[in-house]
Amino acid sequence: MSYDDIARRFRGRPRGDGHARTVANDPGWRRRSYDALVGIVVASGAALRGFALFLGGFASVNALAGLAVPAFDANGTWIDARPLGGAALRVVLAAAGAAMAAWAVGLPRARVPAICAAASLAAVTLADAVRVIRLDLEGAVDTPWISLSLVFAALLACVAVAAARDGNASRARLPVVAWAAAAALAFPLLLMATTGTSRYARRADAIVVLGARAYADGRPSTSLRDRVTTACAAWHEGLAPRLVLSGGPGDGDVHETESMRRLAASLGVPPDAIELDPAGLDSRSTVANAAALLGPGARVLVVSHGWHLPRLDLAFERRGLRAYTVPAVPSERVTKTPLFVARECLAWWKDWLLGA
Repeated sequence: MSYDDIARRFRGRPRGDGHARTVANDPGWRRRSYDALVGIVVASGAALRGFALFLGGFASVNALAGLAVPAFDANGTWIDARPLGGAALRVVLAAAGAAMAAWAVGLPRARVPAICAAASLAAVTLADAVRVIRLDLEGAVDTPWISLSLVFAALLACVAVAAARDGNASRARLPVVAWAAAAALAFPLLLMATTGTSRYARRADAIVVLGARAYADGRPSTSLRDRVTTACAAWHEGLAPRLVLSGGPGDGDVHETESMRRLAASLGVPPDAIELDPAGLDSRSTVANAAALLGPGARVLVVSHGWHLPRLDLAFERRGLRAYTVPAVPSERVTKTPLFVARECLAWWKDWLLGA
């Protein structure tokens, strides 16, 4: 459907009586508005097929790999369908993902399965979005203006509508592949903007704090101070009995974890509630050390900056720990944030691929 077609539907039929027609006395405006909205969805076909190709491929790869290595499955980053069970859920997601991907690239007889798959997944993600909104209203979580589940529910619904109204995929597959690549690049950004800014603080076995720069004189950098301060506030709320402070060498003789310990002590956390992990040289080391310290199945509050949390959530879950992310409350703007965000986009996909 062309832009002119859509515009004509918005304008409605030509006026034949010479009088101005208004919404109030036009009984067909709802139908034409609906048709126009559907037309916009159909006109966005290449972008929606690209999204379907990305999500279908991502869901299928995770589900199939998860059947062999359950810890690899990262579908929990975008959908919560745990009531279906491990193996059953993976089979369903693999089939649904394959159906959407097949429709996206124009394979024959893939239209109806794709409609069913997209509509079903939209319903599940919408139910999860409603649950998150309810928890937010109850104060159990603190989420941003829109949740990841709601974004995916809307996109999946659009895919279902596009497949139903425009079953023939474009002959030009290059735009679809380009849109799929764009969706893959945008996915970690979307995680940072939603999951990374949501506070899931609740009772846990420990609070794990990721290190950042400590200056040569032992002072914590702004990022390090914000992380430790946020973690100490959670400790004072009684959410966990101990802090695990993880980091690497500082700029001088004072280790990052020592700088963190001093700050935590000054904020009222007693020594017996603090454990140091001086071997937390990077995110992977921190997660591995925390898993060894706390044991499988432990519940942890993970404190770092929002752009860092999606990758940490993935890593902790793959290590068998139940992670609840808590973004550090910034005391001032960090000028290098755009650089950190760009780096995390690549790091997220690297860790996903390597199974970190």
